[in-house]
Amino acid sequence: MAKAIAKRVKAQIISTGVLALNVLGRSTLEPLNTVYLTDVSARTIKVGKRSIKFKKDIPQKFIGNWRNK
Repeated sequence: MAKAIAKRVKAQIISTGVLALNVLGRSTLEPLNTVYLTDVSARTIKVGKRSIKFKKDIPQKFIGNWRNK
């Protein structure tokens, strides 16, 4: 769902916290509240009991490529 939102607003996102560990295969936890760093304005979107939070940050601050994950 976060990928679709990022595509719609033409944003780049990168996952953080437990979700990032899950994507890397280091954790089996599924967070209820996910946080993504993005290059557009910050916002929070609620979907049922879950929430997706986008935090604005500077893309140059990160090492490696920004990818929609």
